[in-house]
Amino acid sequence: RQIGGKSPTRIIRFQKYNGICHSFKYDFTVLLCVFFSEEHFLSFTALYLLCAGDACEKCPRGWIAYRNYCYFLSTLRLTWDQSQTNCTKVGGSLAVIESQEVQNFLSKNGKLNYWIGLKQDQSEWKWNDNKMLGKSYWKSKPGNGDCALLYSRDPAEKNWAKTSCQAASYYICQIEY
Repeated sequence: RQIGGKSPTRIIRFQKYNGICHSFKYDFTVLLCVFFSEEHFLSFTALYLLCAGDACEKCPRGWIAYRNYCYFLSTLRLTWDQSQTNCTKVGGSLAVIESQEVQNFLSKNGKLNYWIGLKQDQSEWKWNDNKMLGKSYWKSKPGNGDCALLYSRDPAEKNWAKTSCQAASYYICQIEY
């Protein structure tokens, strides 16, 4: 498993959805996955996570890097406030989406509905860093509520919904590196 005459510095084997993956750490990371159904081989995927040197190490294990941030897509369902508290405990916050690229990235990488760091304060929508909402990605019928959920299975252009902050949902944390 050498690339360019180099052996990997770390090999990790893990199960992901309906497949088995191996992560090979060089000066970049190669993620090799084999997907299968109950008895049949479905596909073979190699993903090259482009990062040089220590860049692959900037995010904690289980987080995904994009631009200058690490993102964590939870597998635990909490209220909006509990989610924000969990993110704060690791030095981050619920995700702030300030560009179409970040919106596309999080929508593509998620498989569930996630709290993002957007909350209504009186009649204004603000991010948890107190910035006013600029561009938005509300569904055509966003619902009612004071907190925002990203529905990652829906098209990225319109996948936010307004939901009660007391509802339990998965969440996306972000930390800057």
